[in-house]
Amino acid sequence: MSASSRNYGDVSGNDAGGTGGEPEDRRQPLSIRKLAKIYNLSLRTLRFYEDRGLLRPARRGSTRFYTAQDCRRLEIVIKGKSLGFTLTEICDFIDSVKDTVSIQDLARALPPEIIAAQIAHLEAHRGEIDKALADLRESLTGDEAPIASPAPPLIIDETK
Repeated sequence: MSASSRNYGDVSGNDAGGTGGEPEDRRQPLSIRKLAKIYNLSLRTLRFYEDRGLLRPARRGSTRFYTAQDCRRLEIVIKGKSLGFTLTEICDFIDSVKDTVSIQDLARALPPEIIAAQIAHLEAHRGEIDKALADLRESLTGDEAPIASPAPPLIIDETK
């Protein structure tokens, strides 16, 4: 869900506090706690993203306030992570994404060479994961020869 369509009242899309009143003004800055609740992230994660330059909240004293633009950047981070990109890679392209690109269309907004490289990277990981799963399943069924016992511990003679 994009920042422009997200209801800031609560995660479920109900109005603020469930009182039946109007939802909060979407332009109103959010506290770090409110943002963490909306996106189901920890405060530590949001602070980490800020330290990495992915989020740039306004500050009043030590209090952080997140705008709709910060929410959009956070949604790009979340989408980028779901596509398997590292935070460094996300940081590299986060500012180049046009404001008109929806979060759902983010992958299509990336250059084809980046998409191709990411597909290759994910397929390589899938191969590694498939092999690990097969090895673990074989160890459960006993179809494979037993794994050799570990080498005996090295005894060090400290008297020399």
